[in-house]
Amino acid sequence: MTPFRIRCAGALALLATTLLALTPAQAGPLSGLLQRDDQTLRLNIDGHNRKYILHTPADYSGGALPLLVVLHGGYGSAANAQRSLGFDDYADARNFAVAYGEGYRSSWADGRGTGPAAEAGVDDRRYLQAIVADAASRLPIDPARVYLAGVSNGGMMSLRMACETSTPFRAYATVIANVPEPLAALCAPQAGGALLTINGVEDPLMPIDGGDCCGGGLLGQGGRVVSADASAELFRSAYGCGASPAVELLPPTVDDGTWVEHRQWNACASGARLQAYRVHGMGHAWPPRRPILPTNGDSSGNLDATRVIVEFLFGLP
Repeated sequence: MTPFRIRCAGALALLATTLLALTPAQAGPLSGLLQRDDQTLRLNIDGHNRKYILHTPADYSGGALPLLVVLHGGYGSAANAQRSLGFDDYADARNFAVAYGEGYRSSWADGRGTGPAAEAGVDDRRYLQAIVADAASRLPIDPARVYLAGVSNGGMMSLRMACETSTPFRAYATVIANVPEPLAALCAPQAGGALLTINGVEDPLMPIDGGDCCGGGLLGQGGRVVSADASAELFRSAYGCGASPAVELLPPTVDDGTWVEHRQWNACASGARLQAYRVHGMGHAWPPRRPILPTNGDSSGNLDATRVIVEFLFGLP
C-alpha cells in the first residue's frame, strides 16, 4: 500500500470512528403516541439490530404528517446527517416528520455489490420499509406523502428504491449519486413518481460520466455507476417525460467559481416529475456545506441542496 493510501485509510478510519461516536444513546420505544422529543428507535431486520432517529416537528398539534426518510453517505451516521443537513428546521416550519436511517456498519446495500452491508447480505430495502411502518405506528403518517432522500452511498440506495416497481415512497431526492451499474438493466420505476438529482460535475468519487466510483476501492466501497445522463434517462423513459429537458442556467449568488444548471423534463405522464441540478465546479459535497475530505473537491455556495429538496418534495413556501 502506498503512503498516500495509508494516510487516506487512516483518515477514513478516524472519520468513521468520529461519526459513529456522535450517534445518540438508545432512547427506546415511545411510551406514548406523539411524544415530541427525538427518539432513537431499534428495529430487528433478519437478525440484524438496526436503528433510526425519528424527529417530530416541534409545534406538532395533531393531524396527518408527511414523512421524509434521509440516508447518510458512506462512513456517516443518522446522527451526523441529522446534525449537518438541516432538515429538522424545515420539518418544524412546514410540519413534517423526518426519519434518519442508519446504515449497516455505516454503509448501504445500494446495488453495487460492494461494502459491508452488501457483503453481509443486508436487506436495506426491507429495513427502509420497516422504518416507514414503525414511524407510522408512532405518528399518524400520511401514506401518500412518504419521501426518501440520500447522499452518495445513501443517494444510490435511494435510487435503488426509486428503481423498484412498488415501494412506500412517492418521491425521491439524491445528492452526488448515480444509478449503480448492476441495477440499470433492472430499473423499473413506478409510474407517476418523482425524482430530483443533484450532481457535482467535477465529482472525483461519483463520476458525472459514469464508470468506477467511490474511490475505486480506496474508500472501501468501489463499484461502478452509469452516468448522470443515463441515470436520468432511466426515469425519463419510465415517467413518460419529453425527450429533452428545459435547461436553465441559474444566476450565481456568490463568486466561488461554481455555477448551476437546472434541467426539468416536461410533459411527464401520470403527474410524474423529473428534475436535475448539475453544479459545475463542484466535487463530492452537499452544497453549500463543505466536503468531508479536501480530496473530495469543492462545494458550491450557489445551491442549497436541503432547501431545493424540501421545495421539490413539499412545494414552494
